[in-house]
Amino acid sequence: TALMYAAANAALPVIRTLLDHGADKALKDDWGLTAWDYLLGRGPVPANPCLSPSGRKQAAALLAP
Repeated sequence: TALMYAAANAALPVIRTLLDHGADKALKDDWGLTAWDYLLGRGPVPANPCLSPSGRKQAAALLAP
């Protein structure tokens, strides 16, 4: 989903915007992973390189199951 892609590759404002416009953080991909997993590098890509540790913590709070 766009939210999974953003969680893995985008800055915090993009993640917030998607959530504010109805992106479903509970959706799972074919492997059962959510955007939260993608943010933390548990998906097929490493953890989001665009976020600072503080930004990653804020994003994790927004995306947590």
